[in-house]
Amino acid sequence: MRLYVIRRLLQFVPVMIAVSIIIFAIMRVLPGDVASLVISGPGGTAAGATPADIERVRKELGLDRPLPEQYLTWISGFVRLDAGNSIWTHSPVFDEISRRLPLTLELAVLTLLFSLLFALPAGILSAMRQDTWVDYFFRFFSVGGLTLPTFWTGTLVILALVLVFRWIPPIGFVNFWEDPFKNLQQMVWPAAVLGYYFSAVVSRMTRSSMLEVLRQDYVRTAWAKGLKEKVVVMRHAMANALLPVITISGMQFGQLLGGTVVTETIFSLPGMGSQLIDALVFRDYPIVQTVILIMSLWFLVVNLVVDLLYGLLDPRIRYS
Repeated sequence: MRLYVIRRLLQFVPVMIAVSIIIFAIMRVLPGDVASLVISGPGGTAAGATPADIERVRKELGLDRPLPEQYLTWISGFVRLDAGNSIWTHSPVFDEISRRLPLTLELAVLTLLFSLLFALPAGILSAMRQDTWVDYFFRFFSVGGLTLPTFWTGTLVILALVLVFRWIPPIGFVNFWEDPFKNLQQMVWPAAVLGYYFSAVVSRMTRSSMLEVLRQDYVRTAWAKGLKEKVVVMRHAMANALLPVITISGMQFGQLLGGTVVTETIFSLPGMGSQLIDALVFRDYPIVQTVILIMSLWFLVVNLVVDLLYGLLDPRIRYS
């Protein structure tokens, strides 16, 4: 397994280089001049700026240098955890990201937890009680998660908290280590909204996978032995049925790092998703490039962990 992990880690390198080149090229071909935007400021115009002013700002930002030189400067800095400064705040990029990353990671973990807590029991019960009212109820509930947009569900949750319980989550994000209780009051609701959305796919996948496994010969043999339903499901069927569920959950977990922009906005959470959108609007090249590269690395790591989990759940899988 050690050689397999090393080989997979080495495969990260060409993928990360390809992603870095693509995102660097995309940011440079987008229409508009960031130097003019810096002079005009957010919402202003650069009508009064002279060509000399624009050229001066371009030189200060390093945008007058050849593109290969700009790329090598940025990517070498990324490797050394020094990806330059934000164009707008002039703060180090990694400092900016490190302030947002814990919130996004916490939201992703809580969302995955909510998703699995609902999806696994719902999917298993649907499969065990196929075509009964239990099955229909969970299928209806999961279809709701797929069809209802998260911004609508999130808005309903806030309205319900205000109108029914006369309570709103605390305003202003508080780190978990500073005040765990206040932090959870802020994070539970967006995590529940996202967890409901992601649980829809997982529960349906769990149901389909369980139905397929329950028709296997070794499961029929377990039933023929007179084993209890709980033993058949938990000991014989569950492990094999979980393989595709882990794949889906891993992809969702990777997606959560940057795919929670709308929910973060509704619940006023300053995460990486909103940071990426803000940086895109204001053409903050260093922030956009670095955030996307971190997201790519996150996806690769999550996929590696998922692949390693296969071997733990299915002894037939060998890493060589």
